[in-house]
Amino acid sequence: MSDEAFAVYIADILVAPERQREGIGRGLTQAIQDHYPLATYHHQVLIAERGVEGFYQSLGMTPVSAFGLTAFIRTSGK
Repeated sequence: MSDEAFAVYIADILVAPERQREGIGRGLTQAIQDHYPLATYHHQVLIAERGVEGFYQSLGMTPVSAFGLTAFIRTSGK
């Protein structure tokens, strides 16, 4: 999702466990990054589950905490 001017928001990229380590997640992430390049958009924000930090960091992403930021969520609780 993007505002088409400043930011790109990416929901967690999920790959079935039996298909992980085949490059699918890396390919999907790269396609999104290519479609919304940092040369055009100020930042790309990804929301992901815990435990996948290493994967996204290997793709050049940095946790928001490194910028002194935090994230908030409001949910229906379902």
